[in-house]
Amino acid sequence: MLTLNDIDALTPEQHSGSVYSDLYKDVYGSRPRHSQFRDLQDFDQQFQRLVQELIEEQRWEQIRQADAREVLEDRIKDLKDLGARDTQQAIRWIADAEGISDEDIACYGWDIMDHRLNLKLGTVGAIVNNKDTAQ
Repeated sequence: MLTLNDIDALTPEQHSGSVYSDLYKDVYGSRPRHSQFRDLQDFDQQFQRLVQELIEEQRWEQIRQADAREVLEDRIKDLKDLGARDTQQAIRWIADAEGISDEDIACYGWDIMDHRLNLKLGTVGAIVNNKDTAQ
């Protein structure tokens, strides 16, 4: 059986046990513990499986972010219909409804709202600064 340290000693840097550990963490959120492989072929198969899982997760994350973006745009439109004078005011109302204070925004910027609403980083800031089409 080979450990990740064994893999590091046997493989080139771009396909090493350290890279496997990083990839595993990206996919599962924690480092692998006591990973063992029958041989380098088994390691390569597991490595490729992780790459495919990460690609699939990234695809789903893009879908989730697009859905979250659509929900935000609908909320902005609804609030403007209810009396928000502009997009910025609607965003402020949404932040308030989400429990995001002015102090939070001052500290973290609009990124806190991106995080809370599962949006791509920079989305709300671009909308607030009129650098986005969702107005």
